[in-house]
Amino acid sequence: MNGRVLRSLALRRTVFLGAALVAAEAWSAPAPPIPEPRPQSEERAAAPSAAEGVLPREKPVPEKPPVPEAVPDAVPKAKPDEAAGPQEAAPPETKGEPSPPPIPTPTPDAGSAAPPGETPAAPDSRGDLPAPRPAAPPAEAGQGGEDAGTGPIDRAESDCRWRLKALGVAFEPKPPIADGEACRVPAPIEVSELAPGLKLDPPAVLACPAAEAVATWAQEVVEPAAQEFFGAKAAQIHQASAYVCRTQDNVPGAKMSEHAAGNALDVTAIAVEGKGTVSIAEPGAVISDSEDAKAVESFRRRIRQEACRMFTTVLGPGTNAAHETHLHLDIRDRSSGIHLCQ
Repeated sequence: MNGRVLRSLALRRTVFLGAALVAAEAWSAPAPPIPEPRPQSEERAAAPSAAEGVLPREKPVPEKPPVPEAVPDAVPKAKPDEAAGPQEAAPPETKGEPSPPPIPTPTPDAGSAAPPGETPAAPDSRGDLPAPRPAAPPAEAGQGGEDAGTGPIDRAESDCRWRLKALGVAFEPKPPIADGEACRVPAPIEVSELAPGLKLDPPAVLACPAAEAVATWAQEVVEPAAQEFFGAKAAQIHQASAYVCRTQDNVPGAKMSEHAAGNALDVTAIAVEGKGTVSIAEPGAVISDSEDAKAVESFRRRIRQEACRMFTTVLGPGTNAAHETHLHLDIRDRSSGIHLCQ
């Protein structure tokens, strides 16, 4: 018991003495040097990088563009479109005398300059002019305007004559017709052939629109019907009246006929090549013995019915006594637009 107490007291003494030695050494150690104050600018420069994430960054000051060097007045600046071309050397300056200004190289108009990198389009030599009219057929040379004493013709008449040439119609311009106030044809033509090889006998004096309607009927109706019913080509169309200064049905005091304006044709018969002639009159068909009466009747009915597509008036046998021997075909302009087919 006494031994344990003595060892405990000795241990405490040792600990106490150790602690006293440590305290004495700490007291006797010299104090650390006090740091000298630094300038404020150095402190800002040495600020921790973490602070830069908190404070707003200053905007960079843009650099000023370089000032171009002054160009002497005697040397003119080259234009953009002249930079690529050769430049003439400026003449040497003479002291005491002003140098003459350089002669500028001609440049294209501003409106025709193409954007950089693009090839300029070729200029349109037509400008704002309308498209040129097609050239007239060679056979019509000398037939337009005021030629051969026939007088002036307008654009519509000129175009109509061109269409006749395209159809293969043979015609000759005639001088204007003026028989008083009622009978006038400003630009008549004399038609001798309605299609190549299809004669009009005798030649008929008509206004061009009427001639065009007759030629269309002959080519689109008469010729195909002759091939269908007779197996042959139509060779000739006989007529009895074209331009005539008279009233309707030759009745005194009646309205003027379309014949008086060159807008009507009276067809009396059609000759078929190698077969004979089909007369419009009833029952006066003259055809070869090999053809029966049914084909003749079908042919006459076809050319009369189909004529109503090309003409506004179609009269013939059965209409009245005045039309028992022929087909009357005209292009009367009616305000109602009605076609009279009887």
